[in-house]
Amino acid sequence: GTPVSWFRYPGAATYGAKPIWGEDGGLDGPDSVTICALSPDFATPLGTLASDFAPTHDRLVLDNVLEVPTGLDESEVLKVGDWLALVPSSGNPVLVEADSDGSDLTRIMVKDLPGAFPNGVGSISAGAAVYNVKTVTLRTYSVDTANRTLLMDSDMVDGDLMAENIEDLQVSYCVSPTGPGDLANYSNELGPFDLLEHPVRAVRIILISRAARPDPYHNTYQPIKAINHVNVGPSDGHMRRFLENVVQLRNY
Repeated sequence: GTPVSWFRYPGAATYGAKPIWGEDGGLDGPDSVTICALSPDFATPLGTLASDFAPTHDRLVLDNVLEVPTGLDESEVLKVGDWLALVPSSGNPVLVEADSDGSDLTRIMVKDLPGAFPNGVGSISAGAAVYNVKTVTLRTYSVDTANRTLLMDSDMVDGDLMAENIEDLQVSYCVSPTGPGDLANYSNELGPFDLLEHPVRAVRIILISRAARPDPYHNTYQPIKAINHVNVGPSDGHMRRFLENVVQLRNY
C-alpha cells in the first residue's frame, strides 16, 4: 500500500528498527521482547550511490555495481519487494523497498517513501553502500496473562501460540561496555540508552510456568518474583517452575 509514516516501536521515542527492543511490564506485569531479523544473501553490496538519494526520489542510481555471475537468475540478486539498506559512512542507515529486479543494478526503482527522513537528514549522500537485506521480520513475544500463554506476533500472524501455562516473561539487557557476567550491568529498559554507542551484548531471559491444575494435597505456593516484577499477588494452590538463561549476542 501507500506508506503513511516511518516505523517506530510502541512507546519508543525514536524511529527505526533495532535488533532487539523490549517493553518493560514494570512492578506488576510481564515484559515483552521484539526481535528484528534481516535476511541478506550477500555480504557484498549491490553497489554504491552514484548520487544523493532524497525521500522524494523514485530510484537509486548506483555505480561500482555487483558483477552478477553468468547464469545466475537476476531475481536471486534483486526482485520487486526486496528491502535495500542504504548505509552511509556515518549516520543512520535507511531501508527502502525495491520496485524493480536485478536486470539493471545501475538504476533500481524504489517504492514511495512516507516523507522526509525522520532523523532530519535531507538526503543519503553519494558513496553510501546499498545492500539487499531481502526481508525484514519482526517477532514480538509476550504473555497473555488472562490465559497464561506465551504468544508471538509477527509480520505474518498475530497471537501465535508458543507455550501454555506461562505466567511470566521477564527480560533484561546488558548494554554496558563491560562484561555481561555481572547482573549489575543489566537494565530492565532499553529506552534510556543510545544503542549505537552501547549495543546490547547479552539478554537475560526468565520464564515462569504455572501448573494448570492445583496441588491435589492442597499445598499453597507463592508466585515467583523475577527481575523487577515484584507485585505478584497472594499464594495459591498451583506449583510453579522457574527457567533462566543468559543469551550472549554475536557482538560479545
